[in-house]
Amino acid sequence: MSWYVDHPADLEIINEIQNPQLSDRLVAVIAVAFLDDRLKARLAGWLIDDAEASNKLLKPNGPLGGYGNRVDLGYSLGMYGKLIRDELAVVGKVRNDFAHRPHSLNFGSKHFKEDFDRFKLIPAWATPDGNFLYGHENVSVAMIIGGPTPVPTNNRGRFLVTVELLFAAVSLQTARHPQAAEY
Repeated sequence: MSWYVDHPADLEIINEIQNPQLSDRLVAVIAVAFLDDRLKARLAGWLIDDAEASNKLLKPNGPLGGYGNRVDLGYSLGMYGKLIRDELAVVGKVRNDFAHRPHSLNFGSKHFKEDFDRFKLIPAWATPDGNFLYGHENVSVAMIIGGPTPVPTNNRGRFLVTVELLFAAVSLQTARHPQAAEY
């Protein structure tokens, strides 16, 4: 499986989060920040073609400045379905827990068991035996997966593959730029 890359700078971030030397905390924070940045860019493409208005909404202290608000808006606009929305929410919660809890955590911590039990994307897109990802009725996402890809067996791998699939699903949303009313 390979990441959906449409900017060469993306590769630097992808290489960083795939570095086995990086702590789980940094993987979660950087990976979801990368995903959030892509979601923000795709949402901007669904808003009217007025950079000033869009920037006001999407800036950090704007109404769409938070990750959760962007996830909900993407779902409400029909950019993706409930499965993607729910997975985006789970990776966001994992990221927040890593970012805002000072005590030692890793993907294998008991603290994350319930979160990892909520992941449904990998099982939904796995072969009946559960060993390989094969795609989905969404042909674009199936093309991203590219063929049978082994399902990760550890939580770090599951988190990264889930973020990778979410990144592809969000990246494949094309700009619509509706026109503002003339009155």
